[in-house]
Amino acid sequence: MKRLPFLSLTLTLILLIVTTAIAHPATRIAGQVTNATHNAPATGAPVQLFRPNGKGQPWTLIKATKVGGNGRFDFGPLELAADDLLIARVEWQGYPYEVPAYDGAGRLKQLDPDISIHPADLILQVFDSTTQPPPLTSKWHQVAIEAKDRDLKCSERVVIENPSRQTFLGEGPQHITVRLHLPAGAHDVELDPEIKDATLTHTGDTVEIAKPITPAAYNNENSISFSYVMSWPLSLPWNRALDLSRKIDYPTRFFFVARAEGDRSLKVIAPQLGADRTISLPMGNDQQPHIMNSIGAPMVPRAAVEAGTQVAITISRATNPLVWAFVIFVVALCLMVPLALMRGGRGRSDETMTVQNNASHKITEPALEASVNGGIPSYSGGHGQGRGALSDRQLPAAAKELIDKIARLDDEWDSGEIGAEAYQNQRAVWKERLIELLSVKR
Repeated sequence: MKRLPFLSLTLTLILLIVTTAIAHPATRIAGQVTNATHNAPATGAPVQLFRPNGKGQPWTLIKATKVGGNGRFDFGPLELAADDLLIARVEWQGYPYEVPAYDGAGRLKQLDPDISIHPADLILQVFDSTTQPPPLTSKWHQVAIEAKDRDLKCSERVVIENPSRQTFLGEGPQHITVRLHLPAGAHDVELDPEIKDATLTHTGDTVEIAKPITPAAYNNENSISFSYVMSWPLSLPWNRALDLSRKIDYPTRFFFVARAEGDRSLKVIAPQLGADRTISLPMGNDQQPHIMNSIGAPMVPRAAVEAGTQVAITISRATNPLVWAFVIFVVALCLMVPLALMRGGRGRSDETMTVQNNASHKITEPALEASVNGGIPSYSGGHGQGRGALSDRQLPAAAKELIDKIARLDDEWDSGEIGAEAYQNQRAVWKERLIELLSVKR
């Protein structure tokens, strides 16, 4: 009777061990590595097994081995957690080639339903490297525009394809692989921080990118993303436009300009691209409607735009209706003032003639004006205007400056950058000043 508790404890431990072994069996991770440039085994290549950690954290090395003479490698059976995620990496001629080796929780399957992982029979391809540029092409070139405060924010994404069987590591001391033209005046150019294996240099209207470009046969998308800012020119409110034209550097199958539904006030004028059409584009984890002007398609084998083509793109912004109302008011005021001056001038002429007929000596018009103004001659500018008025040469410049200020103020009010009180007060001051400039002071 005393042995029963000990026997029961022993059976419980055995059952626990067996259950654990069944729940978490050892997993063998093995496979083969092929040099796809020569279609031969990559004998002697170092193979490492990593566990990725959190974003921005270094990966944990699990195990390392080498490719044998038959092109195969074997990490042996490993005790892995049910939710483990492992990556196998092969270093070959200065570039690391990777493949998912184990995905216990199916996280990669959620991102790509077509992915299939066989831990015991992994297949890795490596390619010889080169510093001579292959004939690169562009599968996809996107220019996304967004109204941002007083500027236009532009984001470009280019997917580069390498039809050769070699990985292009770059030329020159900076290992430049991709060169792209930007619109004139682009500033604050920044590379997407999510691209870890690339650097960007901005010079004039050109960006140079150092990023290894793998062959299309590797099935690894060579995507390059960067952003920049274009500032609206200081001009009349109805004539504000930005020139986003550029030269296409690689044969491109699909080129398009896109803007979100909230930026419908931005108008795209691009004769070589199609008319506006609304589509859904992936933005993060969501699909969002965008307005697109495009040429070509990503799945078409032939390029829609050849290298060296100059693509004309102009972006304009709809004018605030308040600006148009103010412009109409100013134009009407400008038409009324000359008519009033002409009528006043005719009245003064008649009065002068009467004085000349009744006087015993001839009085010249300047002398008459001097007597009327208390002995101080006034400046008439040649059109009978009173003292303090602007000349015809000065009037348009002064009025135009105030019109531009009020137009910009209306834009700030329309976009919510300025409060109602500040907007009304400042607008009243500038409006009163404009009326003063257009008025005649005796």
